[in-house]
Amino acid sequence: MTAIVVTVSALAASLGGCVTNAEDVPALDMSRGEVWRTINENLHVVDHDWVVTPWPDSLVHRYGCATNPKSMMPMGPPWKYEELQWKRDPSPEYLTRIGAGLDDLARYGFTVAPPPRPDDPRDLTARDTQSFSVIVTYGTEGSATSRVDIRSLSPCVRHPGEVDDW
Repeated sequence: MTAIVVTVSALAASLGGCVTNAEDVPALDMSRGEVWRTINENLHVVDHDWVVTPWPDSLVHRYGCATNPKSMMPMGPPWKYEELQWKRDPSPEYLTRIGAGLDDLARYGFTVAPPPRPDDPRDLTARDTQSFSVIVTYGTEGSATSRVDIRSLSPCVRHPGEVDDW
């Protein structure tokens, strides 16, 4: 019985360290429009096939940067935004353009390097000084289909002066 109490206490203590108070999360102050424009344009630099729009035509993925202490689920604000473009069986020309787009981001001040644990040696992450990033990953679907994913992400952001409920 003592081992169970110690284990439960240790688990509760370790989970307590995972809870992040929303006010304590470092975040940029930016309007939603500015966040969208930045992740949208960063994605376009890497993949010129991505069409830049003034506002998203579809739902933008948004993730909470804090942790709800009751549910242990992510919550916001602040928020992290993501947009994804992918291509199945990309041509060699397309892959060359993606590499050139990453080179362009490097010229704009992004640091381009492999992610901490790449699944493929071609996987790369580009990050700017504000922590906006573009992640290019390579993989397979099934046994024969190749795929390249290009994700453009924001750092944690708050939208001062805007209703933050969408």
